[in-house]
Amino acid sequence: AIETLTGRVDRLEEAVTRLTEAQTRTEQAIETLTGRVDRLEEAVTRLTEAQTRTEERLGRLEEAVTQLAEAQVRTEKRLDGEIGRREGERYERQVALKAYVLLGPGWGGRPEIRPEVPDRVNEALARAGIVPDDEANPNLADLLWWPKNLPDTVIVVEASLVIDSSDVARARRRAETLRAAGLEAHPVVVGRVLPDRVRELAAERGVEYYIEGEGPSAGLVRLRQAPRG
Repeated sequence: AIETLTGRVDRLEEAVTRLTEAQTRTEQAIETLTGRVDRLEEAVTRLTEAQTRTEERLGRLEEAVTQLAEAQVRTEKRLDGEIGRREGERYERQVALKAYVLLGPGWGGRPEIRPEVPDRVNEALARAGIVPDDEANPNLADLLWWPKNLPDTVIVVEASLVIDSSDVARARRRAETLRAAGLEAHPVVVGRVLPDRVRELAAERGVEYYIEGEGPSAGLVRLRQAPRG
């Protein structure tokens, strides 16, 4: 019985030894796996940080692209505005050069080009003691024209490719200034396009017009056909 018990104890010790060795190997494997997991976690952390930096760079790049696009839009708007302004100025010069055809025989021109035009206006304003603001100043009109057959009458012209309500208002106010100075003044707008609503406004305000491709309004026709005095 003692021999049997001894054999069983020996086998038990061998089993414990094997289990101990297996446990050791398991712990070693766990340590190895833990190291690998730690390295994987470090790698994931580095990748996450790199991804964050990449996203930040992309965000800055998108912001820069947006700013460039907005700057391009502003540049195009300024360019369009500058082109429109120059086209408008060129058209105003053309209208002044065609004054004889548009308004009939007479004398005048652009106040900024022909000094004798504002001189004549300033004499009338000075006699009446009038100092108008810019919107009502006839010397800032695009064209002033004294019809040959109506020497005491002056036509106040505002020219624009597309006539709008502000053109009508300026022509009227500047003509009113000359009327207050004792002259017979008639406001006229000249352009290529006259929208219906602006046409109605001009009729309400007593402002005549000349539209290219259409011709003069009835009131302007009467001024052009006035008999010689």
